[in-house]
Amino acid sequence: MLVALALKACPWNARAELARAMVVGDWPTLDPAVVAALSGLPVTERADLVNTLTSGDRTRPDHTGYGGLFLLLPLLAELPLAAATDGWPDLGPASARSVLAALVVLGVMGSDRSTGVLADPSLQLALGLPPLELPELARWTDEVGPTRLATLPVAFDDVLRRRPASFETDPDLIVAGLPEPAATMIGVAASALLRELSYRLPGMAEASAAHLRRNVLALRAVVTREPARFVVELGHPPLNLLLSMTGMNRRTFYLPATGGRPWILTSAP
Repeated sequence: MLVALALKACPWNARAELARAMVVGDWPTLDPAVVAALSGLPVTERADLVNTLTSGDRTRPDHTGYGGLFLLLPLLAELPLAAATDGWPDLGPASARSVLAALVVLGVMGSDRSTGVLADPSLQLALGLPPLELPELARWTDEVGPTRLATLPVAFDDVLRRRPASFETDPDLIVAGLPEPAATMIGVAASALLRELSYRLPGMAEASAAHLRRNVLALRAVVTREPARFVVELGHPPLNLLLSMTGMNRRTFYLPATGGRPWILTSAP
C-alpha cells in the first residue's frame, strides 16, 4: 500500500509529522499518490489506518509540532474538571472530563489549530481520547445541554478569585464550530487554563491568548513512551527564558488517563 510505503520510507524523526499530515489532510505536504489514496476517507478512518500502520513505532520517539500542550496539561490536571463534569454524559469511550479537557485545550491553543491538535497522538494518549472531530464535540455539547454548561463559571469560581487580572473571556479563546452557549461557557474554562499559565510566567499575568501562543506555546516536542513513564523533550519557544526561570519546562506530573506512569518534562539542549 502506498501509505504504508510512504511511512516506512520516512526517517524516524519525521514520521510522526508525516502521520499527522495524513490524518488531518495536510494535502499540499504529501505525495500526490498518497493524497489520492487518503483524500476520499473520513478523518476517523484515516486516523485508524495511520495508527495501525505506525503501531510498531511506539517504542520510538514521537515528534509533535504542538509541544505547548505539555505546558498546559500539568495545569489542566489542577483544574476542577471532574467536579465540573459530574453527571455529564460521556462521549463513547471518552469520559466527560477528558472531552471537556480537550475542548479547553483547543480554546487555549487556538481554533486555527483545532484539527491538528485533536488528531495529535500525544493529546489522545494524555487525555485517553479516541480520534475525534470538532462536529462530534459540538454534538456532545448539545447533549450536555445549556443547564449543565451554565455551571462551568461556578466550578471555576476559585480560579476567578485567585487569578483576577484580565479574566474576562478573550474572544480568541472561543472554539470555532461550537454552538452557543457551549462556546461561551467553555471559553470561561479556557480562560481559567490560560490564566493558570500566564500567572506562572513573570510579567505575563495579563498577556493575551495570542501573545502566549506566539511566544510560549509555539514549540515542538519529542515524546518517548517508556514502559514506566513518558519523557517529553521540549523545544525552545521565543520566551523560553521564562519557562527556564520558573521550571515549567522541567517538571513531573500525572494525568488520570495514564494512571501511575509519570510524565517527565525536560528541555532540549
